[in-house]
Amino acid sequence: MNDQLQNLLAWAQDKHNCHIPSNVKFLYDDIKGITCIYKGDGEEAENKDEDEILCEITIPYEMILTADKAVKYFHSRCLKSFLTEKNSNINDNSLLKFYIAKLKFGTNLIKCSDEGEEQFIPYIDALPLNLNCPLIWNPLELSLLFSTNLRQSWKSNITNVYNEWKNVISWYNRSFNSNENIEYDIETSSMEDIYLKYTFKLNPSSSSFSSSSNSIITWTSFEAFLWAHLIATSRAFPEYVINKNTDNNITGNKSNIMFLPVIDLLNHDYNAKVEWFPVKPATATHPITANGFGLRVFCKHIEGCEIFNNYGPKSNEELLNGYGFVLENNINDTVALRLHVPLSTEELHRLLNFGVQLPVLEDYTTYAFDVRGNDTNSRQNGMDNDTRVQILMKEGSLFLINHDLPISYLKNMIRVFGSISSERPPNVLITMLEGCYLLRTALKMKLKKITASKHEQTPISNEEEDYKLNPYRKYCATVYYKSQIKLLKQAIKKVNKYYEILLKRNDPHVVTIQKLLTSEDFLKYLSYFKSKIKNQEMRNDEIMEQINEEYLFCLWINKTHLADKIEQEVCDQYSESASKIWREVEQNEIPLEEFTKAFAFFQSSSYENNNESILVLPLEI
Repeated sequence: MNDQLQNLLAWAQDKHNCHIPSNVKFLYDDIKGITCIYKGDGEEAENKDEDEILCEITIPYEMILTADKAVKYFHSRCLKSFLTEKNSNINDNSLLKFYIAKLKFGTNLIKCSDEGEEQFIPYIDALPLNLNCPLIWNPLELSLLFSTNLRQSWKSNITNVYNEWKNVISWYNRSFNSNENIEYDIETSSMEDIYLKYTFKLNPSSSSFSSSSNSIITWTSFEAFLWAHLIATSRAFPEYVINKNTDNNITGNKSNIMFLPVIDLLNHDYNAKVEWFPVKPATATHPITANGFGLRVFCKHIEGCEIFNNYGPKSNEELLNGYGFVLENNINDTVALRLHVPLSTEELHRLLNFGVQLPVLEDYTTYAFDVRGNDTNSRQNGMDNDTRVQILMKEGSLFLINHDLPISYLKNMIRVFGSISSERPPNVLITMLEGCYLLRTALKMKLKKITASKHEQTPISNEEEDYKLNPYRKYCATVYYKSQIKLLKQAIKKVNKYYEILLKRNDPHVVTIQKLLTSEDFLKYLSYFKSKIKNQEMRNDEIMEQINEEYLFCLWINKTHLADKIEQEVCDQYSESASKIWREVEQNEIPLEEFTKAFAFFQSSSYENNNESILVLPLEI
């Protein structure tokens, strides 16, 4: 790899005038891979102002590998009309991945112009074959993820990549009179089958994994496309950084990605202070697109230390899934909680119009290579409600819980969980209290599922030693798994704390059986029942065992006239259940009609917490 690195640097500097400052150097070792090291410049960097530029790396536009160039390549070689044959469902980023696969695994590369294949060979040769993203882990390694989000979404993730490749190959077969086989049914295939058919070829233990693997992996194969996809997830940048008017380029797609040779060699550190910038346009050459891309790194650094890029705040799930590594004690780590939303479009619009936030995947930072074409800067307020409702109906709502879990985010989560369980308004006390209970239950279930799977998981068959456990992947899985557990436990504690605060703050509006048993008025009601039973010496708790809890609540509601104004349609909703309970009581003090009102009020104003009924009096918060 050191030879490939030196060839890349020579190609960049000698042929394309890439600017690499003299105070940095790129090194390769077998453990860390490629790193960018600060050599020093005669003045101690720690003495410099932190806003002072330490170094600046720039590359010209000719070195940038964009979707435009992939489109031009296939357009010039297409046997049929490219624009008519190119299916609208084929994302331009998919063509760029296909092009990367061609450059890496293709044979008989021919001499052509600077827009052609040979132009980027030094860059392609320096791209790593050894990747650690879970999509290519073997079943034994995947089992270490247990029931985490990464493990649960593995099948859908690799199926999405397969379908993306299948879509491209279908177009390629039509346009180039090819006959690449795309009949494999990946959706019904097991993890073991997928690994043995495809992904094992991209693992170091595979006999096909070598610098000459392009003679074994054909460039149109799924394995080649999957490798290119992982290269994109780990190295691509959003093209809009250098081209603000991406609608005016050939592809017209604002979500297009690009590859930045040399600059993409820098590793990630969230604390690194960097700046991305487009090199000023040379109007005659590139009237729309910037003439290149630059990266500024600011102090403070000391001689011999590594210089980093900054990908932004990334969770370990994002880092492992997209880049193949994790960070211990990652302050940006999150655990994902997806919520099915069993509501109609009208009910969803009602909640959104009320100000309840129902986040979806598109609201969070997404990869620049996302084939769905979403604006990576989209946020909760950047999407119209009609679009959001469509996504919610299909995918549900997605919450990312981090270490901080701000109170505003927590309260919104609670409001959402409470709102979808009933037709109650989202701004009333009972919605928040029940939301706490439901959110806590969901978090506990997720925690139990993850931890239980560690002990209940069926061992992976490894009789023929097909699966070798990569120590680094084991480390990544362990760090990711433990952090997910920690985040869930922290979230449960915060929900419990907020629940206790709500109860204490609104105590007069919360009624439990225990409260009724200490109420003089309620004890008078109990004396009525004592007069109706043979054993009048029974204790109150013994009476409670004989009388339906709901009936006692309804008796108290009736006496306090809480249900006097309840609507008839609400009463009708609960009339059958109310009648059944009323008839079970031998001596009824109140008429069935009055009891039905009280019962309807109880049902619409109560929730269960650990099998205990809790009545909440009306209160907006």
